[in-house]
Formats: sequence, structure tokens, C-alpha cells
Amino acid sequence: MGERDYWGRGYGKDIIYTLLNHLFYTLNLERVQLDTWSGNHQALRLYEKAGFQLEGRLRRNEFVQGSYYDTILMGILKSEFESSTR
Repeated sequence: MGERDYWGRGYGKDIIYTLLNHLFYTLNLERVQLDTWSGNHQALRLYEKAGFQLEGRLRRNEFVQGSYYDTILMGILKSEFESSTR
């Protein structure tokens, strides 16, 4: 979320869980994957809390604000999401 005033209030977690619930139970997906840059620490913590697992790293793959960062690849299976919401 772009507005700093809304950071740290749990909105991101609610959005991720709502989206994953829709993807797994409405669209019947078996897995979901995403990628982000290694400097996006808040997003990485959020994804890990939601149950996403690190699946790969593309070293120095993204140029952000004048520096190179790794691309972090993450994924979650339906069964992992079910375990994390119990």
C-alpha cells in the first residue's frame, strides 16, 4: 500500500488473506506464486507470515532507486494456507 499513514495497521494482512481465500476456494487454485525485490522488507515479512515459502532468488535482477537488488520468488500451496489459518 502506498500511503504510509495506513502501514502497520493490518490492512495488508487482511488483503493477502482475503485474496488467497478467493484464489484457493473460489477459483480452486492449488498454488499461488509471487515475486518482489529483496529491499521490500515489509512485504517479505507479510508474505512469510501468510505462509509463503521462499522458492528462489534471481541475484541482482532488479534496479530500484539506483541500486541492484535480488528478485525474491515465493509460493504457497493450498494446504499450507489451510494450515496457516487454523
